[in-house]
Amino acid sequence: MDYHELIGPRRKAERLYQLKHHLLGQVNERDHLISKTPADDRLSGGIQTVEVKGKPVREVGKRLQEEWGINVRSMTSHGLNGVRISLSVFNTLADVDRLVGALDAIAKA
Repeated sequence: MDYHELIGPRRKAERLYQLKHHLLGQVNERDHLISKTPADDRLSGGIQTVEVKGKPVREVGKRLQEEWGINVRSMTSHGLNGVRISLSVFNTLADVDRLVGALDAIAKA
């Protein structure tokens, strides 16, 4: 709670949207990645779901964890085939770039 109070809810939200937009900017540039989360800031924030086209989500999640140490949740219900990415204020833009690089590598394998 002290950490949250120190940052403040407005700055926390601004940071999450900055990370979200950085992630979606890269996802939307790639044909092999599909955002499964509404882009509208009123409908989504720091939690995003991304599909690697043509790859089973459980395989994607396992490889992210084992090869890159990136922990995500595989989302399979309701026809989703994507990993849930939980961005947080302590993540950096470089962390997002690393994640996208890992997704690129998985897509090419």
